[in-house]
Amino acid sequence: MEKNGPPPPPPPPSEPKEKGSGLELSPMPEPTQTLSNPVAQQQLENINLASSPPSPDPPKDKLTNSSAGVTGGGLGDIDLAPPPQTPDPPKDDGVVIQCSIVYSFLTFLITSAYTTLSVRFAMVSKLKLVKFYSWILLPIATTALVLSFALQPRLNSKRHLAFLALQFSTSTWLCEWLTVVGFEWDSEQIFLAVIRSFGWAVTLVLGLRVRARIARLPDKDLSKFLVDKVFSEGFLVGLGQLIFLVFSSIQCDTATMAEGEGWENCRRTLYSQTGLGCLTALVIVLRLVSGVVPPKIMKRHVLGPDRIVTMDLSVKEFFEFCGLCAAAGCGLFLISLYGAEGNFGSHLEFNLVKGVMTFGGVSLSVTALWKGIVIRGEMKRERLGAPGTSTEARAKPAIVVTRGSVFWWWLGVFATTFQSFLFAASAVTLEAYWITISATLLPLVAVFYIGAFFADPSAQDRRSSRRILLHFCSFSLFGQLCWFIYEWRSGNAGMAMTHIARAALELFFFRVALKIRRGIGQLPHAELHGFLVDTLFKGGLATMASILFITFRATKCVFEHNLEKCEETALSSNFICLFIILKWWMALVRSSIPLVMRRRVVLRVDRLVTMNVSMRQKIQLACLTVCGCCGIWLFAMMDNEEKNGDWVMVVGTTGCGAVATAVVLEARRVHEVQLRSTTSAVTAATAAAAVEEQPLVSEASWLWIGLSGAMAIVTFALNVVYSIELGRWWIYGQMLAPLSGASLALALFLKPRNETVLYKRVLYLHFSTFVLLREGAFLVGLFRRGIVAYAVECVLRICALSFLFWKGLALREVVAQLDDGHLSEYITEVVFNGGDKTFVGFGV
Repeated sequence: MEKNGPPPPPPPPSEPKEKGSGLELSPMPEPTQTLSNPVAQQQLENINLASSPPSPDPPKDKLTNSSAGVTGGGLGDIDLAPPPQTPDPPKDDGVVIQCSIVYSFLTFLITSAYTTLSVRFAMVSKLKLVKFYSWILLPIATTALVLSFALQPRLNSKRHLAFLALQFSTSTWLCEWLTVVGFEWDSEQIFLAVIRSFGWAVTLVLGLRVRARIARLPDKDLSKFLVDKVFSEGFLVGLGQLIFLVFSSIQCDTATMAEGEGWENCRRTLYSQTGLGCLTALVIVLRLVSGVVPPKIMKRHVLGPDRIVTMDLSVKEFFEFCGLCAAAGCGLFLISLYGAEGNFGSHLEFNLVKGVMTFGGVSLSVTALWKGIVIRGEMKRERLGAPGTSTEARAKPAIVVTRGSVFWWWLGVFATTFQSFLFAASAVTLEAYWITISATLLPLVAVFYIGAFFADPSAQDRRSSRRILLHFCSFSLFGQLCWFIYEWRSGNAGMAMTHIARAALELFFFRVALKIRRGIGQLPHAELHGFLVDTLFKGGLATMASILFITFRATKCVFEHNLEKCEETALSSNFICLFIILKWWMALVRSSIPLVMRRRVVLRVDRLVTMNVSMRQKIQLACLTVCGCCGIWLFAMMDNEEKNGDWVMVVGTTGCGAVATAVVLEARRVHEVQLRSTTSAVTAATAAAAVEEQPLVSEASWLWIGLSGAMAIVTFALNVVYSIELGRWWIYGQMLAPLSGASLALALFLKPRNETVLYKRVLYLHFSTFVLLREGAFLVGLFRRGIVAYAVECVLRICALSFLFWKGLALREVVAQLDDGHLSEYITEVVFNGGDKTFVGFGV
């Protein structure tokens, strides 16, 4: 039994042992004696710590890891401070605050090349070819100069700023006045140089302000700007496009020099390439400047398609929309003239091209400057915190578009009225001039007419029906009547009868269109919004852009030759435009049914790969394929000087019949789906049955393997005929060789998990037919003609293709190991869709 009283005195502390005595202590040592009284325990700990002699700091090279224990003679030998931690190496979080100096050196080389050509032109003014190449480099040098200011925005040393000032002054002001010297101080050139020098001064001031704005961006935003805007859009895409545009002018100059002619025969190519390049460079610069604007402000100032459809625009936004449309039209005109050879036929043509260049650049510049001033003012007000200027407060709410603006209706009426005037002028005067203009503008007017027809599909009253019927009669039937009178008065009774058949066909399509419009008007508001914004407006805009490109491409023939030599070109252009319109019409037909039922009608890629489609869809696919082949052939014939009008008519009519059949089948299928669905709404069971999950694709159909093999057999047969007759058959074989090679590459990955003996034999037979037998037959023909150099190239090509086939088999094994989801995406997107785009590119 313990006695009550004061606690016994603690024992004296033990003498510390020498190092190496074997006493091991843990990193956090516990006291050697534990008492039941907590107060006594605390006193014991204080005494032990106070009586311990201080020990010197251990050497740094003898510090031990705390996890392994510390060896010492007592508590005094322990360093109670935490062991020094080695700093981790800095992590690369992917933040880029400046680009490499290599890109600055690259921009300096480009601008120096342009300056050197200007100096050479000033020294030898009679050498106009030097000025020709300096004009070619002008858009590239301008883009490189702008990019050089954005590469190191936070580098403000005197050396770097002096380098930028030297680069800018030598490639702008110095080159402008060197050009004046080269033109022997011409008064017009002096005036233009003064105007351009003032423009460069304004550009410099704006560039320095934008550069300062870029430097103040946060690190992550600056990194995103440099990677996305400067490097990707500026260097890779922008300079790549501009360098590609240069090749046409260089090719024209090489051809004219080979024919002993001067560079003046390339002025059309030069002006179209320079104008298009300057517009492209201006777009690149505007994209760079827009990168420093906060996204919430930039989003508010973007013209959305829903606001354009309803014309919910202010006066400033309407003029901005008109300016952008004008710039886009001028760009399409210059694209169509790209590659046009020869000198300008008249001063009027020269002024037209130069006026289009100037008008497009001024429209885009004024629109961008106006928008920039508005955005800058809004950014300044938000930075100062002015009340009522918040972007979120001023942003317009999203709207659901259920009807288009009446503006589009009156635009369509105006376009069709003008077209009817051209029809009447051709029937009265019997001049081919009016009929050519009316035939050229007819596809564009048809797009405006379709837009006006579907602008307000919800209006199903009698007044709207009468208005639509009157519009159709004044445009379609009146036009066919005028053409009938023109052909009858010209003595072409057979062609006159065809216009009666066309009128009957147009009546049939008008009746179908009324049913489609009625179905569209019954769609829910959300789906009606998607139809008006996506299918009608965006689809119509893409259709109009394609038609403008084809129409302007036909005018290239008119510029190079005269109107009489371009009848087949105009006819090919009309057929291609008709294909494009009918393809857009098919999308309009498909959009007239609810979204949950549309999946039954759409020809999906997964079903197309496996050919798990109905007979109707197979016929549709065949018709669209025929139409695509006819369109590619007609597009190629537009640039062919030796045209055959009969072949153009036959191929164009065949393509029109094929795409019209596809449209009729689509309309028939849509009508069946509308009859099966309820008139009020689609039930939940029907919706669940319609929205089925997309099946996974593990292998393609044997049909595509067979088509690939057939293509290889055709190329082999053409080379066999060449080896026997030594004619021009090898040309056709070489033309089909890229298509056949691409089909062999795709056949390797259409069934990656098929390891049967039959499929492997098919692959090896395909390879042997395309590479060994085809190249062997071509080699025999070359030896018979005595062309040994091409024969050596043929042998090297066999070796290279054999190596690629061997690597393809190894890659096929890697693809077969993918999981089901990734394998299905690989076959449908990479192999099938990518192969389809490759075939279209090779065909063009």
